[in-house]
Amino acid sequence: MARTTYEKLVRATGWYDAILMVPFLFPGVVAWTLSVIQRVDASLGLPGGVGDFPPLALFFVNMMAVITAVWAVARARNPLLEYGFWDGVTRLLLSLLMVAYVVFLDATAVLLLFAVVEAGLGAVQVWGYARASDAGRQ
Repeated sequence: MARTTYEKLVRATGWYDAILMVPFLFPGVVAWTLSVIQRVDASLGLPGGVGDFPPLALFFVNMMAVITAVWAVARARNPLLEYGFWDGVTRLLLSLLMVAYVVFLDATAVLLLFAVVEAGLGAVQVWGYARASDAGRQ
C-alpha cells in the first residue's frame, strides 16, 4: 500500500471514530444511545443483554469516549504511519474483548457486529502499515 493511501486510511478511520464517539460523549446522550442499543437487541431477539448502567459506569463510558474522540481527531489531523499501526492493534484487541464479553459475560450479540467492523479495520491498518513501511524503504 502506498504511503499516501495509508495516510488517507488513517485519516478516514480517525474521522469515523470521532463521529462514532459523539453519542457516547455526553451523559444524557449516552443513556439514550444505550437505550437504542437495548431496543435493537430486544427487537432482534439476540442472546445476551445490555444491562443497566449506574452513574459511575456511565462516567467511564463518557471518559473513554472523550479519550477515543481526541485520539481520533489526532489521527485524522496528523495521520502518521505509527498512529495507524497502533490504532489497528487497538482495534484488534477491542474486537477480541467484544467477542469475550458476548461469549463469557452474556453481553448483547449486537457487539459482534461492532467486533467484525473493528477486526476488519484493525487488520487493514496493521497490514497497511507493513505495506506502507516496506514501500517507504524501497
